[in-house]
Amino acid sequence: MLLQIKGKLVQNKGEWWSKLKDGIFLSIILLLMWSTVSLTIHPINIIFGTPGLLVYVIGLMAISMYCLQQSIIARQPETHRAWYGIAGGFLSWSAALIIGQMGVPIFLNLASVLLLVLMALIVAILWRSVLPLGVRFFFLTFLMNWAGSIFASVQQWLIPLSPIFAMGRLVLGALFAFIALFVVGWILFRSRRRLQRVSGGLLLWFLIILVIYAFQGNFF
Repeated sequence: MLLQIKGKLVQNKGEWWSKLKDGIFLSIILLLMWSTVSLTIHPINIIFGTPGLLVYVIGLMAISMYCLQQSIIARQPETHRAWYGIAGGFLSWSAALIIGQMGVPIFLNLASVLLLVLMALIVAILWRSVLPLGVRFFFLTFLMNWAGSIFASVQQWLIPLSPIFAMGRLVLGALFAFIALFVVGWILFRSRRRLQRVSGGLLLWFLIILVIYAFQGNFF
């Protein structure tokens, strides 16, 4: 009886650690990565200019491709493949966005909205039948970053037009914050599998950056 109770306590402890590590900590790590990349772009550009940005982009692309390659190795645990896919997708987006800022911003215009919808539909069709687990998270993270940046750009364009849009921005920010709290509760009390918590952590990070975009504007 004592052994059963002890085993259950150990299992519960492991479950809570998984909820924190695979869910909450993942969103915190992504926020740190997002802040680090966004805060280093301008200093690198000021100090080293375009050559420095090129070296930075090449480094991000190299790490991204390494993460993508690791995400498709079958012997890796599925949570590790998901983590590698998320990291690779985020770094690929960062590299693509910096490239756009060095010339024409190819991801942040009206045509990019249609392109985003097209890519999302393609990924949705290939999701289960073709794409490996890590690649799914790679594209999901890439598309989330893209959607967040479009959201920030659209609201910056709309807010000067009318005070209604400024008020709507605050309402959306509050709504995203409420949903983020709901996701935290789901991760802590309703999630059952580690991969569910990884997905929840990714969604939590996305909602947090939407809150930041809503109240702060475009962070990049």
